[in-house]
Amino acid sequence: CDFPEYCNGSSTACVPDVKSADLEPCNNKTAYCFEGVCQDPDAQCAKLFGKFAKVSTYLCTQEVNFQQDVFGNCGKKCDYGNALCGTIVCHWTHSKIVLITNYDVQYTYLGGHICLSGYLRPEAGGLVVDASRMNNGTMCGVNKVCNNLLNCHCDVGYSPPICEPAPLSPGGSYDDGFWYPEPKGESLLRKRYAAPQRNGLLISFYIFLPILILTAIVIFKWDKIRFWNREGTVS
Repeated sequence: CDFPEYCNGSSTACVPDVKSADLEPCNNKTAYCFEGVCQDPDAQCAKLFGKFAKVSTYLCTQEVNFQQDVFGNCGKKCDYGNALCGTIVCHWTHSKIVLITNYDVQYTYLGGHICLSGYLRPEAGGLVVDASRMNNGTMCGVNKVCNNLLNCHCDVGYSPPICEPAPLSPGGSYDDGFWYPEPKGESLLRKRYAAPQRNGLLISFYIFLPILILTAIVIFKWDKIRFWNREGTVS
């Protein structure tokens, strides 16, 4: 995601830093580039806890983040749509404990795996960047990436929160102002398009009802005229 640059020998100035565009696939199309970094959760786990850590299963991530404590949360209540964008949960593959200084570490045993999550100690908060959150631009499933507010951002053609297929959807998340959560799970986009359809039916009804009434009156009058003509012919 961050390409190498070379001096050509003709200038003392460095060439511009060249990076891949954001959301270009990387790491064999298992991750996306974001701000010049391949947002691979395995690499993030190894950087945080050491080389024996890699990203955990969805089940363990969900279990940890649904606790809504300092070792697992989404900055708010986690749900099935954003659980992968909260605290990063890693699978530990070594028999020794993790040795890091700036974080408290929680061990969770689930499904035959040891899962790790970290909490940045308050005294270290001003010295280091909190790396216990999933990085922006990380895949949180098919057709979606984590945004900076710890929610999944859906691709075009999919609607939040779980990014289900929706052909008319511009994509996005509940954070962008286009969408808002509905108690029954109905998306705003569906409501936006349902309302014009209902309005269109009402308008059509009010337009065609007078025409139908006028047509009925004309037919009735025509029948009366024909009846009078027949009476005149007979007499």
